[in-house]
Amino acid sequence: MKDFDKVGLIKHAWEIVKKNSKLIALLIVAFIIYQIVQGIVQGMFVRNSIFSSIISLIFTIVTIFLQIGATKILLKLVDGQKAQITELWAYPQFLPKMILATIISIIALGIPIALLIYLAPSLGILFFVTAIITLSIFYTYLALRFQFYSYYIVDRNTSFIDSFKLSWRATDKNVINIFLFELLLVGINILGAIALVVGLLVTIPVSVIAVTLLYRKLSS
Repeated sequence: MKDFDKVGLIKHAWEIVKKNSKLIALLIVAFIIYQIVQGIVQGMFVRNSIFSSIISLIFTIVTIFLQIGATKILLKLVDGQKAQITELWAYPQFLPKMILATIISIIALGIPIALLIYLAPSLGILFFVTAIITLSIFYTYLALRFQFYSYYIVDRNTSFIDSFKLSWRATDKNVINIFLFELLLVGINILGAIALVVGLLVTIPVSVIAVTLLYRKLSS
């Protein structure tokens, strides 16, 4: 088990945010604009189920593509390297692996939920509620164990299968520590939301950089 200073990681993340405030501000603006464009375009085709599905699929792929660039930028920032906003769309070579990994995640998590919903009418309410609670705990555990797969793909160019294996290995015997750390981040973001929501413009970047710092620590 690799123990880590939870508060220390957050403080380090804050220092990185302050040092790279202009780039982070640009990233926030870029993603806000993207979300606005996505909402407008999807709203134009909301009455046509076929076109709506196609548009949703396109935006899903674009979102994954931009997340790759954002992950690379985050890795550079925590490593003390210079990064640029143009790197958001500079790494198309990772897209196939990320799409495959995303599909696997959706299938693995979606099948049990779909099965539960299908069987719901024949299940008693107590059993159904118990199953929902059990699945929620199970999915939280899996989310903690596999959360770094995208980092491994972008950082080490691993296969989508190896990325899951490495994330599982990196989080081994540290799930409770990681859970408490990310619970702390949730609390910080709640405070950011309370601060007229504007605080989220600070707490969200600090949180994602803190998680990136955790990846660096656990994968080293």
